This record gives sequence, C-alpha cells and structure tokens, in this order.
Amino acid sequence: MDDIRLIVMDLDGTLLTPPPVQISPKTRDALLQAHAAGIALALCSGRLPDDASVFARNAALPCHVIALNGACMLNAPLGPMVYSHHLAEEDAEQVYERLRNTPTTFAMFCDHDLYVRSLDTPPLPDLVWGTYLAYPGTRTRVFTREADALPLLRRGVSKFVCVHPRDDGVLQQLQAALSSDIPGIALTSSWKDNIEIIRRGVDKGYGIQQLCERLALSPSQVMAFGDQDNDLPMLEACGFPVAMGNAAPSVCDAARFITRSNRDDGIAWALEQLLFSASSRN
Repeated sequence: MDDIRLIVMDLDGTLLTPPPVQISPKTRDALLQAHAAGIALALCSGRLPDDASVFARNAALPCHVIALNGACMLNAPLGPMVYSHHLAEEDAEQVYERLRNTPTTFAMFCDHDLYVRSLDTPPLPDLVWGTYLAYPGTRTRVFTREADALPLLRRGVSKFVCVHPRDDGVLQQLQAALSSDIPGIALTSSWKDNIEIIRRGVDKGYGIQQLCERLALSPSQVMAFGDQDNDLPMLEACGFPVAMGNAAPSVCDAARFITRSNRDDGIAWALEQLLFSASSRN
C-alpha cells in the first residue's frame, strides 16, 4: 500500500461519529499520522463547503474540502473556492417548480447559501441540512422565504435535496419523473429517506478527478471511504475503495475492503490494517 498518496473521506456515516457528530480523537490521530507520512487528506461530502470545513477545523485536520457532492472544492477548510459548478439554470428552475408542487420538504444548496422549504411541523432539525450553518467565521446564509428562492436560482444551484420520511412512493415517483423529464441532471441518495439532485457528470468522482489533477496524482494512488449511494462515483474513481461497516450493500459491493463502522472508528482501523501495519508494507 506504499503507493497511496491521497485519502478521501465522506463525512456522515463515514468520518463522523453518530451523535455527538464529530471526528473522533482516534480517527483524527490516525489521519494525522498518515498526513505526517506524506499522504494528502480530503473531505468529500454532500454538505455545504463551510459546514464540512468546521469539522476539519475543530479536529485541526489539514485537508482539502470537496463539497456539495463534488460540485465545489476548497483548497483548505474555510479557504477560497477552487471551482464551483451549478445545474444549468433552466434545469434548476424545472427541478424547483417540480419540488415546490410536490408535498415534500426540500432544500436548495448554492455554494455558501441554503434555501429550505419545510412542510414538517415542527421543522426537520438543522442536522438534516448541516451542523454548522450559523458558525462564527463561516460564510453560510440560510433562507426560508419563497421570495428568496428566485434570486438564488439565478445565482446558481449546486444541488437539491428532497426529504420525505414516509415510505409511500412519493420519492420514487418524483425520482422517476425528474429522471425522464430533465436529462441534464443526475439523482442519487445520501440516506434512505432522501433524493439528491445534481448536475449530470458532476459528482464525488468528478471531485476526486479534479483534486488528483491539482496534486499531480493518479486515481490509482487514492484510497476513499464511503457508506451511501452518493459515494459510489467516488469509490469507482479511486484505486482503493473502502466501505464502512455500516455501509449500504451497493457500497460494500463496490469496495475492495470493508472496515468497521463509523461508530467504531472504522477509518482508523482500516488505516492501521492497510497502511500502518508491518504486513501492509510487505
């Protein structure tokens, strides 16, 4: 495993522990050990860039940040935007109109801005949309008035997330309709009760490719960790895909190695087995 030069990690269900949601000290120490050995680190999350960044800052973890399912990248936590890709404006408007006329809660993610239309009483907790949405030093702004949606649509939408906890077929019908009517989008999921709508061709795998080009690395030199369907492009784009012990079956099928769960410091355990042990170097 001496050829691994970059470790890329999803956040929720992967790098982060169950509540309290954080990077555990054991996993942080293992990642710092890898970094000290010359291996670059990157977060690759569906979260907003600054929301993802605060986890790294709190853990003093030096890393790149690929956010919004690969739609944007920061060169460091809370750093400047390296690139940002949006849905085509016409596609974003069509998705928005479809969602606002569907009995679901949804959010629109726009670089550092977030619009939420909630039908839930009480509203879904902030954890659904982000943990550090009003944190000192971040650039995130949250909007809830419908009048704010149109300016954000024109500014550029990176992704939509639609949440519907009841298994009554609404999400499946919505996913089928969007897929057939709007060819410029792709649909994935980060949890069993949501769908995520992104620009076709711009996903976590795209983010890894962009970072590899910046670091002059081959994808074969990348180890990536994930747990849900939106991580599949990331795992398929890297040389050594690792599934968490709590991962969805599709993710386990795509992996070369299955580690322990995020509850049990699965990333740290995998690094001990694959990178740090004497047998891994033989």
